[in-house]
Amino acid sequence: MTMSPACFQTAIPAQRTPGSGEVPRRARRSVCMALLAVALGLGTSSAPAADATADRVRQALDVELPKRFARADANHDGRLTREEARGAMPRVAAHFERIDTAGRGYVTERQIRDAVETQLLPRLAEMQAGH
Repeated sequence: MTMSPACFQTAIPAQRTPGSGEVPRRARRSVCMALLAVALGLGTSSAPAADATADRVRQALDVELPKRFARADANHDGRLTREEARGAMPRVAAHFERIDTAGRGYVTERQIRDAVETQLLPRLAEMQAGH
């Protein structure tokens, strides 16, 4: 198994097709980002307008993130530890270090939202632009 790039340090096996070798790192990174979007209930689309996708992601964040965060926050303290995230938000748990930028051992709903805004949305825009 080959590890995906450090974008979110998620284990994604390298895909091989007959006669071709590994899927390029950029493609695996894009898959990683798309999986995060799907895991957060945000979805992705092949629609050509990056702005429309970003708007849909933001709308989904407004609706889905609070619900999923509340389900995951077992002690209702407004903070998710990696352990709490593992159950209801496994992609957050998988990308915990990227989201917990202060290294406090927990993430807040705001930090997750910020990670989507600063890390996921730019990647989705790149994917749609064909980069």
